Amino acid sequence: MLLPLPLIHLSCCFQVTLFLRGRNVSLPLYRLPLRKSGTLSVCVPPIYWYYFNIIFFLETWKEQGASHVYMYYHSSSRSVLQVLRHYEQQGFVTMVPWPSLPRSQLEDPNKSVYRLAHSLAHNDCVLRIESEFGALVDIDEIIVPRSGTLLPFIVEKFSNATIAGDKFSFVDLDFSGILNATESQVNGPSKARMIFIAIFHSTVIA
Repeated sequence: MLLPLPLIHLSCCFQVTLFLRGRNVSLPLYRLPLRKSGTLSVCVPPIYWYYFNIIFFLETWKEQGASHVYMYYHSSSRSVLQVLRHYEQQGFVTMVPWPSLPRSQLEDPNKSVYRLAHSLAHNDCVLRIESEFGALVDIDEIIVPRSGTLLPFIVEKFSNATIAGDKFSFVDLDFSGILNATESQVNGPSKARMIFIAIFHSTVIA
């Protein structure tokens, strides 16, 4: 399907305005933050489940050397929100609002944003983080080296200019729950087997 490309107007480096079919929308421009050498941030896309692991997740990443976590927030229970607010007050968590998209009686894009929403949040977070390294993970994913903690490991690993990426295999990869599964006509995202880390715009992405 071919769609007409919108006209783009730059307003003296403060915003971008897109014009299409008599309508327009303006998007603010922000200067990319300076990267702090030897630091690690964690990006968490919109949460759909495993929210009950939130304290374990945050404390474990803190122990692994993370200095900040960006949580893309749509909605949660009151107790989960209280936990997030607590870490936000500590300066360890930034909650990025992630509201539902506009919908009509004919179309509801929120029904099909599961995987695309993750990718959009990941790209947004890469531009937000102020650290040298960044991990893009779900709420049930933690990267732990065999010895020591993660931050010293990746600092040493990526000090080698010939290395531009790495990958970590899942230790707890259990598909036993699908042995007696029944066939379903619902299509969904495939199960991941590995987490990849690569340098991207001076940022390590997991």
